Amino acid sequence: MNGLPINVAGFTRSQVLVLRALGYADGPLPIAELAQRLGRSVGMMNQSLRPLEVRGLVSCACSKDPAAAQWTLTARGREQLEQIDYRLRSRHAQQHPATPAGTVSVAEIAARDQQARRAFGQRLRGLRAATGHTIAKFARALGWHHVKVWRIEQGHQLPTDPEIQQWCRTAGAADVTADVLAAARAIDPRRASRPGRV
Repeated sequence: MNGLPINVAGFTRSQVLVLRALGYADGPLPIAELAQRLGRSVGMMNQSLRPLEVRGLVSCACSKDPAAAQWTLTARGREQLEQIDYRLRSRHAQQHPATPAGTVSVAEIAARDQQARRAFGQRLRGLRAATGHTIAKFARALGWHHVKVWRIEQGHQLPTDPEIQQWCRTAGAADVTADVLAAARAIDPRRASRPGRV
């Protein structure tokens, strides 16, 4: 995938997107607005925000309603964002010496990431469709909720490695499992270790 590397200075692509979105915001951002700007779910935003909060890079003005949480970048977070942007500009200059170094917009990075997720979901949809099963029937064969299958096929949720293996087996396409796993890891290498959701 072009654009933002998978890992920058010890931060995942999603975490860098969050830092940039908060860094370029005019003030605190509600988590729902942050999720919308980056084309992610609120749950995915929480997965990216919590480790950043532990490191003291972002802060939350939390309320009883988690959806109303307001997130901001701390001074330490701004320093870290400057270092990340410097590394990205340096990397870009090395990879593209004929073009001046510049930053890629958060929206462009998020769009590329979402495009890769959709393409991956379409690939899995193709495996499912080849069986002749509807989403509901395929979900029953997997032992999952049909919404989970739909979310994966739409690119809203990336399956874990065991889930990909199960998907390929159920679709009768075990021979392509390694290739599908590699494609998923190229999008987000951390998802392999996440527990699956039914």
